[in-house]
Amino acid sequence: MKKIDAAYSYDGSYTGLLTCVFRCFEQREAPYDIIPHGDERALIYPLYEVATDPELAARVARGVRGRMGEASDELIRYAYLSAVPEREMRIFDYIRMGLACGENAHTSCDLRAEAMRQARLSVIRELRLYRRELEMTDYGGVLACELQPRRLVLPLLAPWCFDRLHGRDALLLDGTHGMAAAQHNSVWRIVPLESFLMPLKRRGGLSYAQLWHRFFESVAVQRRYDPRCRLSTMPTQYWDDLTNFAQIREEHGRKLIGVAPSVLDEPSPLSEVEPRFERCQAFHGPEDPTRKRAVQ
Repeated sequence: MKKIDAAYSYDGSYTGLLTCVFRCFEQREAPYDIIPHGDERALIYPLYEVATDPELAARVARGVRGRMGEASDELIRYAYLSAVPEREMRIFDYIRMGLACGENAHTSCDLRAEAMRQARLSVIRELRLYRRELEMTDYGGVLACELQPRRLVLPLLAPWCFDRLHGRDALLLDGTHGMAAAQHNSVWRIVPLESFLMPLKRRGGLSYAQLWHRFFESVAVQRRYDPRCRLSTMPTQYWDDLTNFAQIREEHGRKLIGVAPSVLDEPSPLSEVEPRFERCQAFHGPEDPTRKRAVQ
């Protein structure tokens, strides 16, 4: 392939990335980089806009599975969900190498294959952490949870979580990547989300968060308190998503909006309806009967 001093620009989707790969092989040229729309690297290189074509992307996917095997196809998908730098060019280089190596590409000692395996492991590690520590909160009948993942684990976490809720209305918010997974009537989908602020919880009575915090304090042995051991099982970057630190987040939220603690500490009357997510109303409309439920 001929190396060109330009970059391909796509819409950021997996289908768009595979379309860029097809254009590279069609034009027999290797771009300097492949970047999504809005990326700051777009200011450095001349850009070639590549329109997303699902048919061309499907051809690339079939070619990868046919020439490189299902294992390589899985590596590519996990690498797309990872947060490795220049993941698009790493995927493109791996496909070029894999088409020459064949079905043994995923076990190759090549550095390009090793980078893909490391990207897959990083996604799996973060997914396991969230599966172990995922904590939902009831906001007026809607179970919700706010996440701040480094990798794009929401497409893998959502089906695992919703299958265990037995059709309850639920919302998983990914604040890092600006998207949310919502479920209503046992049907779920992932939608883009520009901005969202979790409402503060009322503290009348013993909520589940308070019960869990009390349990955490009761079973803790002060003489065996070891912050380093806690870091080994749950890194600090995920502490904001844990109920154990919910009280600290609420106090910080009160200061931001200027609400006195006594206003939220008062028990709410039984006749008052708990606040619901305004964003969830968009997911409560009639569902398309032809749409199939997504599976993992």
